[in-house]
Amino acid sequence: MNRRLTLALFALCFMLASVFSVAGEDGSYLDTIYRAGDSGTSAVSDEGVPQYVESTDQPPEVVDVPDPVGDPAQQKAIEKLQNIINSLMRIIAGKICGTRIVVVVIPCQRIVPKPPTSTETSTSTSTATQTQTQTQTQTQTQTQTQTQTQTQTQTQTQTQTQTQTQTQTQTQTQTQTQTQTQTQTQTQTQTQTQTATDAESIRASVKAKYNISLANGTNGREWSLNQLKAADEAFGELPAFFRKCTDMVYRDGEPNASFIPPSAAAYVIVPERKVHMLDLSVKMTQGAYNSLTAAYGRAPTTEEQMAYLKHNFKRTLVHEMTHCFQNTYPQVYQSWSRTFWPGGRLSGTCPTGYGRTQPAEDMAESVATYYTGGSIRNGMFVSRSGATMDLNRYNFIKQYIMDGKEYLQ
Repeated sequence: MNRRLTLALFALCFMLASVFSVAGEDGSYLDTIYRAGDSGTSAVSDEGVPQYVESTDQPPEVVDVPDPVGDPAQQKAIEKLQNIINSLMRIIAGKICGTRIVVVVIPCQRIVPKPPTSTETSTSTSTATQTQTQTQTQTQTQTQTQTQTQTQTQTQTQTQTQTQTQTQTQTQTQTQTQTQTQTQTQTQTQTQTQTATDAESIRASVKAKYNISLANGTNGREWSLNQLKAADEAFGELPAFFRKCTDMVYRDGEPNASFIPPSAAAYVIVPERKVHMLDLSVKMTQGAYNSLTAAYGRAPTTEEQMAYLKHNFKRTLVHEMTHCFQNTYPQVYQSWSRTFWPGGRLSGTCPTGYGRTQPAEDMAESVATYYTGGSIRNGMFVSRSGATMDLNRYNFIKQYIMDGKEYLQ
């Protein structure tokens, strides 16, 4: 027993003496034991002894480890030495007591920081998510708000611009319309005023030159400027001997006398020296339009129709003035009747069908045809419209009615 103790102490002293010589050498026994501890196996276990490996099924327990004090290298060397002494003491004790000791070196586990709990993760994630979401929401809201504001501003600006443009356009249109209306009204007023002035001027001129009054009718009809000009022109083309038989010319719409037929264009009441020009004297009848179409071989133009209306108005006026001549010089009319209607029967060639109805109308139609002009061909007078009249009628008109004035072409 004493011998064993002595041997153990001796071995201990030997080992202590060699610790400082081998503590820092790589590959030494001390380093081998430490490395064995790091690798999880025992470097001094007997052969055939089951090795213990700590189960890794459970996660390692997290413990608080105090910070090392002093020099870290020195502290580490002390820890190694402590481990060696503890291992030798166990070996010696086993030898002395006759007990087999199996030294199991438990591998050191690296302390892993405790992972954050689900609550912390959730809180962090939630906080980050909420922050990001809130930031994104605020950014999106601000962007949407800014976009909506810009869109609304642009829309309002565009609407205001469109409204302003529409208002300006409407104002310009209204102003232009008002200006045009005002201009048209002024032009119309000026035209009417000028027309009235011109009409009065023509009336005054006709009265002064020919002692003939041109009056508006009793049923609302008025002389147009063209009609006044046509009448003035006709009066100037007639000889004074014939013209002085007419005192007044009315522009009537419809006959004022019940015995005047609706188809009449004008009339004179015996023994008056007044002519009543009706609407038909200034209108294009269907019969006249058809005659013009046949004469031109096509539809007459507006200018051609206006020329015809002027010609027909002047011819009708001269026809009615012939009736005033008959009332003024009944003896001339009686001579006509005896010459061309002996015994009440037509003799010679009357230019129109209406003239063939009675001596007074024969004389009026022949004078009107004579006035419109024409030529003498083959012993006959041929008017511009192609109507024919015998030379006896032509010469009678020239000598006793027109005072020698002719309208030959």
